Amino acid sequence: EEPNAVLLVSGDGLRVVKRTLERLTEKDIVIKTKDVPLETKAKVYEIDMQDRSLGLSRSNIMAAAIGLLVHITNVMPPESYKAVIEAIPKEKIRDENMRAYEAAVKIAATIK
Repeated sequence: EEPNAVLLVSGDGLRVVKRTLERLTEKDIVIKTKDVPLETKAKVYEIDMQDRSLGLSRSNIMAAAIGLLVHITNVMPPESYKAVIEAIPKEKIRDENMRAYEAAVKIAATIK
């Protein structure tokens, strides 16, 4: 099967998914960090790691990308994704992922 969404948060990842990106269509989605340059037919959503108000770091950027994907596609209710994060037993990990979720909510609000 061909993916209909790609989450791209590093230049290394770009090298891994290069052929996949070439096959994406206008119906597909790419969520990427702003610093990763790419050309694709897919609809591209960017996460700006330099925006300090988002509270993102390399350790939680993928969680933010997943949260944004959830908000854009409604693949699951965003509240359910949030509940999964809230159920993480380790406080430090839970807090880091909650910051990522909140960043995704902010980004999603600007594109809807």
